Amino acid sequence: MKTVSIALCAVALVSSGSGVHAQKPSAYEFTLIADSSSGFSPTVSLNNRGTVSFVAWTSAGEPAVFTGNGGSLRRLAEGNGLFFGFGAGNTSINASGRVAFTAGLTAGGAGMFTASHRGIETIARTGDFFAGLGFRPSIHNAGTVAFLGSAAPSGGPGLFAGRGGAVLTVYGSHPSSAFFTFGAPAINENGTLAFFAGVRGTPEWEGIFTGDGGPTTTIADSRSGFFRLDVEPSINNAGVVAFAAILTSGVSGIFVGDGGPVATIADSTGPFSDVWLSSPIINNHGSVVFFAELDGGRVGIFTGPDPVVDKVIAIGDPLLGSLVMEFFLNGSRLGFNDRGEVAFVARLGDGREVVVRATPQHRAHRH
Repeated sequence: MKTVSIALCAVALVSSGSGVHAQKPSAYEFTLIADSSSGFSPTVSLNNRGTVSFVAWTSAGEPAVFTGNGGSLRRLAEGNGLFFGFGAGNTSINASGRVAFTAGLTAGGAGMFTASHRGIETIARTGDFFAGLGFRPSIHNAGTVAFLGSAAPSGGPGLFAGRGGAVLTVYGSHPSSAFFTFGAPAINENGTLAFFAGVRGTPEWEGIFTGDGGPTTTIADSRSGFFRLDVEPSINNAGVVAFAAILTSGVSGIFVGDGGPVATIADSTGPFSDVWLSSPIINNHGSVVFFAELDGGRVGIFTGPDPVVDKVIAIGDPLLGSLVMEFFLNGSRLGFNDRGEVAFVARLGDGREVVVRATPQHRAHRH
């Protein structure tokens, strides 16, 4: 699938002040959050109030962090002063609308920040302690941001958490640590992280774990039938983790687990030919949303194994007066909340790129 490079796009954003809705495929109503000729990050985040955070390029050619819920857009940070870019366009939004993001600094280096209508706060910056910062932060409702970073001067990777004061090292890769590498963490409201890590041993192995800085719980690992594991799992408040994986049999799947037996949400043995397209997201009702490719080649967004009942939207479906032509899967991440709403970015047949929120109509939560 073609992926648009958005790094050089200059666009004019249009807010959907009228709350434009489209013809409803499946059981969802679709709300336009923003549209443009091109230039959205393929990653969005969605809170329980239905507010979406995302990165886009303005008409002046500057990247900016926005939030929207179907009315006017709010610009929280922009790349024309302190910042010159926002780490791969990844944001994370909490219930109050505070957004976490990584940014390059015009003065040099990079930083981890949060932004809201009250202003911008620094979580961490490269310098004496950090040699580098990851692009995929996760924020919980109290404002703590969990993130991947590399410690100076050795540059060893680690998982960190902070909310504007001292930064806590949750897990490191120092010689006495069991771990030698990490993926981007997700944090729940209890302060528990879900994360991918490589584990020292003979031979080395990899797994998905949960923990808050002490002993960890293994969710899945490469010693138990998994060939490749998601480096960006998600976690809900009950400690259930959702992740994509490829089994040693070659089957790809979407799985959930909390340290006991792993359950399969969907895999490539049935109507889906591939579900390893992006990391799934789990909400606090245990529902999971993910991209998948059908056996016939159509890519869509689904919440379960039935390509009809569990479909949110797919390529070729009507949307906002046009048709869905493309989802941007390179580095993409869906937004998902406890109301079952899904946020995504798509390109339409009329040439627009759109940020959209899908709201389920008369649909019970999947447990």
